[in-house]
Amino acid sequence: MINNTGITMDPWTEITQLTGYPVPLKVKSACTGPRIVIIPAGRILHAAGPAGKPTMVWGAFEEMDAEWYSRGNQLDPSWYTPPGTAPVPIYEYYITLTKPTPAVMSKVADQPGAATRIGPPKFQFYNPSGFGPPLQGRLLGKWKP
Repeated sequence: MINNTGITMDPWTEITQLTGYPVPLKVKSACTGPRIVIIPAGRILHAAGPAGKPTMVWGAFEEMDAEWYSRGNQLDPSWYTPPGTAPVPIYEYYITLTKPTPAVMSKVADQPGAATRIGPPKFQFYNPSGFGPPLQGRLLGKWKP
């Protein structure tokens, strides 16, 4: 997007200005080809995570099972399961946006520590202020450390 001085802003600066929340470097490294979009009201976003996910800053499309969430979206199970702990139940979460919402849309970048990707890179959405409190859906399985 072009700011009031006629200079094109990068999507990370723009989403920070729109939300008031900074974007961590690790978020930027998880993205390929980022650009600002406005996600329309009514869109359903999905994510995976352990029980009690309070908000969703990342959202994407529904996957078939835990394997597709892990490998297709390049999630590293160690983010949710510290070494030496028991397997952690992982759930699908979803949220229906109630208003048009700004986000950075990008393709998922290869993540160190994640299993080999299934298929081509997928699209994902990021909003540092979060998309809101998600609803916990189906149990996807248990991830082992």
